[in-house]
Amino acid sequence: MNNSFEPLDKDQTCEGTVTAVDNGLIQIHLSNNTQCASCIAEDSCTLHSNQRTIAVAASGMAKGDRVRLHVSRRIARSAAVVLFLIPTLLIITGAFAGYTAGPEFFGINADLGGFAGITLGIAISWLFVHFYRAGPSSHQPIIRVEKVD
Repeated sequence: MNNSFEPLDKDQTCEGTVTAVDNGLIQIHLSNNTQCASCIAEDSCTLHSNQRTIAVAASGMAKGDRVRLHVSRRIARSAAVVLFLIPTLLIITGAFAGYTAGPEFFGINADLGGFAGITLGIAISWLFVHFYRAGPSSHQPIIRVEKVD
């Protein structure tokens, strides 16, 4: 994996130290800086006694390496839209379809049909999110890592 690249102007960057390496996944302790409060990846960080850590898929790193993280705002925003908008539309569509089609085609109560449609929408949404996350690398990485010399 080539970790050298030109960060985009819209990337958010922060630095940290690799604390663990396990099967291509590195654990990074992030240095506290003023950008953390506005970072779009803040929700994926965990707080352990005032320490920010994040797990990132990367290779060629060793414990103790200083690294710089680049978080692509464009990819993060598009993934957020896809992963929230499409499941929401699937659930609403399932509810509407079940509510209207339940009595007409299946002879069941409209409320029960709506509930069945919502349940089906949730199941399809879960499958969509699962396969989207496991899909092509064009969806990832939201976070890129490079060694700091």
